Amino acid sequence: MHIHVHPFTLRTLLGRDMEQVTPCLLKVLENKRCSGFVRQHRQPPMVQAVANELFYGVKNSADFRMYIEGKAMELLALSLAVPSNAGPRTALCPKLRDILHAIREELEERHAAPPTLSELSDQYHLPIANMQAGFKTLFGMSVFAFIKEYRLQRAKKFFAEGNMNVSEVAWNIGYTNLSHFSAAYKKRFGVLPKAYLKALREHLHTSSGQRR
Repeated sequence: MHIHVHPFTLRTLLGRDMEQVTPCLLKVLENKRCSGFVRQHRQPPMVQAVANELFYGVKNSADFRMYIEGKAMELLALSLAVPSNAGPRTALCPKLRDILHAIREELEERHAAPPTLSELSDQYHLPIANMQAGFKTLFGMSVFAFIKEYRLQRAKKFFAEGNMNVSEVAWNIGYTNLSHFSAAYKKRFGVLPKAYLKALREHLHTSSGQRR
């Protein structure tokens, strides 16, 4: 995923939030000349979640300009955000980064029935405390929070594809208790999954009728 923005445009958008950006980018924005700045890294789950919403929103005919621009702005804001309480980031050695990425990939593959922290610790020869600290540094959240976020984003994707009902989606992502799934989904997205799926299908039906 690539986000491109002209320095003058970004400076205008940020306004009083200029102090929130990283020092290296701030130097570019304060320079009147159009200097280049590139920041390349793996995006954290929250950014990936918005990118997923943008992709499926456009896919499902929500391709009006306001929606696209709003999601693009949200992506940009999340990409630039630096938590005020983050402090200096701890550098992770390449070997530890590789291990954490491997753990993340395994959790994504086994999200419906993920291994326990103890199992992961034994498998990757990494103490649980180091694993948790590494996840927060590299991905911005704990292992448990990552699994929960990944599950809920998968649920939203399944709803967008329109092939399952709420119970089927909950079961597919590892929730055996429908009430727990509904509560988690509402807390994350602000709406119950049943209401979200109903509204989504009505929107798709309306859009399909208009195209005819």
